[in-house]
Amino acid sequence: MELGNTEKMIINRLLDQELFTSTPEPTTTKVTINAIRAFKQGYKQRRVYHFFNHLIGTQPLNYGNNLVLLIGPGELSDAEKHVLLATLKAVISSPEMDGLASDMVIDSQSIIQQVHSEVVELDEPTIYGIIDDIFVKRFGLFTPDYPEGDEASRSEIMDPFWDINPDFISITHEMIEYMSHPQDTGNLTERQRVNRVLLRFRYLSPHRFPELWPQLVANKEQLMADWAPLERFRLECGEDYAILLDNQQKKSEAKPEVNPNSWR
Repeated sequence: MELGNTEKMIINRLLDQELFTSTPEPTTTKVTINAIRAFKQGYKQRRVYHFFNHLIGTQPLNYGNNLVLLIGPGELSDAEKHVLLATLKAVISSPEMDGLASDMVIDSQSIIQQVHSEVVELDEPTIYGIIDDIFVKRFGLFTPDYPEGDEASRSEIMDPFWDINPDFISITHEMIEYMSHPQDTGNLTERQRVNRVLLRFRYLSPHRFPELWPQLVANKEQLMADWAPLERFRLECGEDYAILLDNQQKKSEAKPEVNPNSWR
């Protein structure tokens, strides 16, 4: 299967950020804007869906051309999922989000307090850290907002306000759907099971995944072909390890050597 540049960009965005939003923002690049427009064409959507269905046996959730694929290396813990759902609920019910005239700027402390009332086992700084990691740094759905001229607030532990992404409501539907209905993985093929592990951990060894290792060995050539259309990943297989190498990884971050013993 061949992929065009638009499909590759969207797939890579989902693999890296697990999110693709359809409303351009002031900082959105021209390439991304073109991809957003192109994705509205049905055949491009089908190519993206087909790639993921073939690779891992599932496809991104789509609501208004906003895509979510929460299946990569950043899988959330139960505590993080609790904070995520409580944050979604708090933001949706916030008065600042009410009505078309809303500027979609919310008071972060108010949201954190509401989340804390539901996630009582965590303190507020921990809750803030999780929200910052998920919604600000990972998904880019919240952007820190500081009052003009209030430079002192930038040194505080918590952001005073968050600007909310215009696609937040649409994406919320997908996230709730994903959290509320665990995916049935009973019908996955051997290759899809292996690819899911490679997607999440980027490596596989007989010591850590003994049940999958024979499947990798038996399907090695086909697995390499599964990743080939992206022209990004290369599956390297040794006697007792397999690693999914990423040519978009910065050289400073790449490991100069592969030591399978460290994965045992």
